[in-house]
Amino acid sequence: MLTNTVSDLELARCEDEPIRIPGAIQPHGWLFAFDARTFVLQHASDNVSALLGRRVEDILGCSLAEWLEPDDAAGFAEALHPPTTFDMNEPRPLVLNGVLHHACVYRADLLVVLELERFVPPVDKNDHLLARALRRL
Repeated sequence: MLTNTVSDLELARCEDEPIRIPGAIQPHGWLFAFDARTFVLQHASDNVSALLGRRVEDILGCSLAEWLEPDDAAGFAEALHPPTTFDMNEPRPLVLNGVLHHACVYRADLLVVLELERFVPPVDKNDHLLARALRRL
């Protein structure tokens, strides 16, 4: 039986991979796009279903409180309202279903986009510095 697992080292080094399918999201990441004024979910990657255990169609057009547990909804709301000193190139911690993730948030026209990846501890104590420098290029 084949399994589709990715090692922590592979996840930590994913920034080295070339983009093979423009517009596609990597299988270990999830994408959410919210209305910038209301934070109602407008778009989500298909694989969000596996992450949340709910069909994407059932959560589109809903507020955070309608499809997330209260603690998770609070974490998403905090990520979507970054402080004024927030560095958009720096992933923010976000806990979902008790699991730590990295969240990157940015604006795209009238949407606030949140990209989510499972947190992987750095292999080397300086990996975060290298990753930050690469994101700023």
